[in-house]
Amino acid sequence: MPRLIYLSILMLLLASVDARATSLDDIYRDLVRSEHAGYLPIFVKNRAEMGIPGADMDLAETPNEKAKKNEEAPSDTIFLTNRRQARDVRLETKQQRWERAVNAVKNNTVTPVELEEIERFALENDPRAIELLAWMYANGVGVGQDLAMSFSFYQRASQMGIPNAAENALLVYRSMTPAQREQLNSFTRN
Repeated sequence: MPRLIYLSILMLLLASVDARATSLDDIYRDLVRSEHAGYLPIFVKNRAEMGIPGADMDLAETPNEKAKKNEEAPSDTIFLTNRRQARDVRLETKQQRWERAVNAVKNNTVTPVELEEIERFALENDPRAIELLAWMYANGVGVGQDLAMSFSFYQRASQMGIPNAAENALLVYRSMTPAQREQLNSFTRN
């Protein structure tokens, strides 16, 4: 009789406990969820699916948008982003910076920020930036007029195959004083 009482008490206790897990996989998920304060990591979410991990995640959302939406997510949360979208955003931003710099040159409102941007593009061997710097040095827009620098940039642009760069280098050379031409010779000797 005492066994029956103990068994019935045990059955009542087990029946009162919320038994959500019906399989080993569910038990594992509940255990992980309790360890991570309700958050289910990506490596657990798709255990039943065969395919790409994180396929249920929205790739269009940026990590900042996800963090705002889910403020209670732990700091070690891993966000998947679409690499192509990230690359496209970087390229678009780079193009916008270039266009701002070119517009500043057109309007003769070049600040050190735009000049640095153009020089950065020139260091990356961007032919447009090299030709633009040559023109800027020839005309003294955004920088002090320096025909020797202009000539060297036009030569570099010519070597890159930019149309009319060789002719522009010749025009700059013809407009130089003998002292400036001597300065060019000192450049080539070094």
